[in-house]
Amino acid sequence: MNKKITKIIIMLFMVMVFLGVSKNADAKDKYVTERGVNRNTTIKGISVVAKQYEEAGSYKYKIIMKKNGVKKTIAKNTTTDFTTNGKIIYYSVVVKKISPYETKNCIYKYDIKTGKYTKIISGKSYVVSGCSGRYLYCGIDMEADGIKLYAYDLKKKRKKYMTSVVANVLVDGNHVVASTISGVPSNDPINVFKLDGSGKKKVCDGNLLKFENNKIYYYVVRESDWKYKVYTCKYNGKQKKAITGWGKKIPKKYGWD
Repeated sequence: MNKKITKIIIMLFMVMVFLGVSKNADAKDKYVTERGVNRNTTIKGISVVAKQYEEAGSYKYKIIMKKNGVKKTIAKNTTTDFTTNGKIIYYSVVVKKISPYETKNCIYKYDIKTGKYTKIISGKSYVVSGCSGRYLYCGIDMEADGIKLYAYDLKKKRKKYMTSVVANVLVDGNHVVASTISGVPSNDPINVFKLDGSGKKKVCDGNLLKFENNKIYYYVVRESDWKYKVYTCKYNGKQKKAITGWGKKIPKKYGWD
């Protein structure tokens, strides 16, 4: 199996486990990000999902919102990535194909209350990875090589490079956590940043599950028998401890169905 195919398989596995995390949130104005197809995110009674559809013989995606039992298509020909806090939806639209593996994308903001659309930023293969309110986390989707991640200041309208080969991004409080695929294939560096994308610090090696109350939940893979163990640590990397033994499955309460 060649290196690129192996990386794709690893990337898909990490995302599938990450998608097991609950996508229902009620915290005030907290954004929840979704990366999968047909996976509903529900906040404050607003449901958002990326659905697949066929057009002119090609499969594409669209963002659909459900409010008060009524469905509305927010946009067509999108990526599957979006983030919402129940008031705002950020998503990426495919503008045109540049090459067999690259597209020009444009990220939009949709105001659920007013129905207003606002163009945010465009670029090659741009996707949405998360939001803190002031900062939008987005970047170039390099497929098997992960995402080249930026923090985009929505107020000053400028971006700051954070890191590359990113698999998943989570925001909580005053910090951003990004897992990567740059190290050992099964246990990769997890980095923490300030909300503006600065202050990068590696805090542990593993695969990101959750980040809440300034505590990171992640799992480590034992390659000899492909068993998993879940750990926690503080956002600064301190107080690392195992909270499960080695097992074939990750308990659902930590984010795996």
